[in-house]
Amino acid sequence: MTGWTTTPPHTAGPGRESAGVRLHRMIKAYAGAHRCELAAGGLTLAARLIDINAASSRIRLDAPPADHGLRLDQSALFHARLRASGRLLDALPCRVAWLMGHEAGLEFDFHLGLGITDLQRALDSVRAA
Repeated sequence: MTGWTTTPPHTAGPGRESAGVRLHRMIKAYAGAHRCELAAGGLTLAARLIDINAASSRIRLDAPPADHGLRLDQSALFHARLRASGRLLDALPCRVAWLMGHEAGLEFDFHLGLGITDLQRALDSVRAA
């Protein structure tokens, strides 16, 4: 299931997205085990970043689905704790785009303005540290 970020494969159907949107969602930086947090509904939820691009990310929450209390379209702040191209990516306003078990897709409220190379370099430098 690594080919999607904001739309799980069972909900994406032919004709629902343009080829450009599909390509944009497929090109992403992969994080591995980078620790992050999601602040939503008065809770701060520990998670691991799975992947990220300039418009969205996918995370795996540490809490079981019944305990994390997230809901679709909920507003949140994503604490990525990454430094990319001299910018700190933290407290990013977003919304919960989808939920599947422990995983959640987040769509950022604004485009990060960073390329995949910048994001992957930031993730690789965190892993190397």
